[in-house]
Amino acid sequence: MELPYKLYKEMFSSPRENKEMLMSDAEKKFLEQLPEEITIYRGGGEKERETGFGISWTLNKTIAEQFVERKKHSSNDVMFVHKLTIPKSKVVAYFNSRKEEEIIYLEV
Repeated sequence: MELPYKLYKEMFSSPRENKEMLMSDAEKKFLEQLPEEITIYRGGGEKERETGFGISWTLNKTIAEQFVERKKHSSNDVMFVHKLTIPKSKVVAYFNSRKEEEIIYLEV
């Protein structure tokens, strides 16, 4: 079951301490080693520009392109890869358990 975006955003925006505990030690180390400014990608629709982006992005453009390919056949929206350059300090978390180089980013 997929949770509503609003709930994810509330959970990750919480002032609760120790959010870094969501990541494995390897994920924390990887995030620490990234440059201070990073480029992130999201495979999504044109309507996201108006309605708001989800919180899941990736460091890997190829992964975002794969999401576009999967979604374009079931969506009524024009799908493409969104690209942002952001300060690393705005990253909430980095996950790689599914090999998607996922970045949790809330600022959009």
